[in-house]
Amino acid sequence: MTDRQLNYLVALADEKNMTTTAQRLFISQPSLSYLLAHVEKELGVAIFNRETNPISLTYAGEKYITAARKILDIQRGMINEVEDIKKGSRGSLRIGCGTQVSAFLLPKILPGFIREHPNVDLKLVEEGHSLLCEKLNSGELDIIIANRPVQGTQTESVLLSEEELVLMAPISFQAESHEEAGKAFPVIEAKRLEGIPFVLPKKSSNIRIMIDQLFSGLKITPNVIFETANINTCVSMVESEIGFTIYPYSSITAGNLMVKQYSFQGEHRRNLSAYFRKNSYKSQFMTDFIQMCSDLFEYGSIK
Repeated sequence: MTDRQLNYLVALADEKNMTTTAQRLFISQPSLSYLLAHVEKELGVAIFNRETNPISLTYAGEKYITAARKILDIQRGMINEVEDIKKGSRGSLRIGCGTQVSAFLLPKILPGFIREHPNVDLKLVEEGHSLLCEKLNSGELDIIIANRPVQGTQTESVLLSEEELVLMAPISFQAESHEEAGKAFPVIEAKRLEGIPFVLPKKSSNIRIMIDQLFSGLKITPNVIFETANINTCVSMVESEIGFTIYPYSSITAGNLMVKQYSFQGEHRRNLSAYFRKNSYKSQFMTDFIQMCSDLFEYGSIK
């Protein structure tokens, strides 16, 4: 059955008169009669009893019109929902990121996003980088926020931030340092890091991979006395003057930390990007989410 057939026959059931129904629908009465006869022939049963005045529904017709009303109601709801989706006011957004990124980024983003898009269903997946890449490429996730390139060639990305890796030192630590343009903190000499005790994230984490690359670039063999999956533990041990740690600038600037902070010689940065599938539909609220992430950082807004 076509939408036109359903609408016409529901109108006839309401009006109970061929002439007034045809006038309401702006069609000729013979056209309406032909449509009714065509539908009844397809069904093999009469829908309307034409011998009554006004015309009335047969038992089969009552079932048909009840179902037709439900179908048209579902269709109207579907059209309205699709229109909401097109306008960016309704839909779902499936976000993936690591636990460390989630801890410092999402609490700053989600409250504002939810206020602006209350009808968007959010799903957050916190997993390791490889699994997130798989879920993005398979379509299980719409977007992932990551500080390492996504595996696979069918992805696009928006750079959210470029930020320094920073040395966090106990407050009593004394070291010569100097100012450099573009550095967030005074720059410490690499040789001063030899032998000092480090408390670092575990080797399985993305940030530890970057930290080890930093040490390699500085030609430093770190004295690692403790490893943990929780960066807050690293920071607490620095505040307790047990050791030193390294972490991205954006993750450590909040709060009144009782530590000293130093920049490193050279370019040692973490790039944080939003990744999504190439040629996939990008809803307005997905674009808004990426924009909100980007606005948190000095890198600037999405071009």
